[in-house]
Amino acid sequence: MDWYRRSDHYEYDVHKVVLSTNPTFNPHNYVVAVIYSVRQCLAFLKAGQKNWTYIDDIHHLFSDVIFYKGLVYVVGLENNIVSCDLSNLTEEKVIPKVVSSMGDDYAHRAYLVKSLEGDLWLVRKFIGYHGDEDDEDNIEPSSGAKRFEVYNLELDLQTGELIQMLKIDSLGDNVLFVGDSDSLAVSASYFSNYLQKDSIYYTDDFYGDISPYPNGPFDLKISNVKEKRLSQHCPFYHWFKENPPAVWVMPPLMGFTISN
Repeated sequence: MDWYRRSDHYEYDVHKVVLSTNPTFNPHNYVVAVIYSVRQCLAFLKAGQKNWTYIDDIHHLFSDVIFYKGLVYVVGLENNIVSCDLSNLTEEKVIPKVVSSMGDDYAHRAYLVKSLEGDLWLVRKFIGYHGDEDDEDNIEPSSGAKRFEVYNLELDLQTGELIQMLKIDSLGDNVLFVGDSDSLAVSASYFSNYLQKDSIYYTDDFYGDISPYPNGPFDLKISNVKEKRLSQHCPFYHWFKENPPAVWVMPPLMGFTISN
């Protein structure tokens, strides 16, 4: 692979890796999407290619990426959504199309999840702050997320453009898992003895050297969308501080486990 230094940021600083399909079953027909570097840029690698294909340099600060119905959709830290057509990955760069801009309606993190019904959902995460939680001028984060919002994205599948975005008050049979790993939906009824309905299970991905949480990057909770409340799914232990942030892992034909 062509790992070299671009500007002042190393490519091996990888934030998220997402696959278009399972390479075990499609070893010659899959694409890897990577969010990398401190600028959180985007690059693609198709099976058999030796060099990466990069997105246009003016687009960066991405937080999540998903392969959806023939296109790639990417959401940024300012919650702007762009789409990429990867039908020709022989080019050195991919020029994305802007799907939606949230403007001043800012959330601290955003994720893209394919629902069990096949819809594309936008999940927005808002961080709490010390003192007055509504004071966005105070940039020091508190112990973690304070609320989530979920939207259904109705798209024109021919152009990739956004038709409308509708807020969701109930997830139905969907239970969502978001964080630094792939964003996923699983069936609440299938895992009824283990998972809470109408909920988002999340791991911490709001961390760094500037304003870490008191316990480090270990805000591990459950957000109930319908009841608008947070609960704990993994208590904090002091030895967590010696480990990297948690990610979600989905073993084949099994449920979810959390791995540090």
